[in-house]
Amino acid sequence: MTGAALEECNGIDDNCDGNIDEEIKTRSCYNGPREFKGKGECKEGTQLCKDGKWTACQGGDSRPSTEVCDNKDNDCNGLVDD
Repeated sequence: MTGAALEECNGIDDNCDGNIDEEIKTRSCYNGPREFKGKGECKEGTQLCKDGKWTACQGGDSRPSTEVCDNKDNDCNGLVDD
């Protein structure tokens, strides 16, 4: 279908194909400071499209925390156990 709208997680058949939110299943999420995203233990989580709404961020969304001696970069500054 030419010019059809892209699906959004909204409980509506945006692309008029008879299916609701079928192309939208998951998306990445991170609520911590951008400068730490993807560094050390600061990892993204996942949100699911359910009933036309995004669920809470799960399975990650780790933010900087106090560094502890555990062979991990807890404060997400690029250094392990500093």
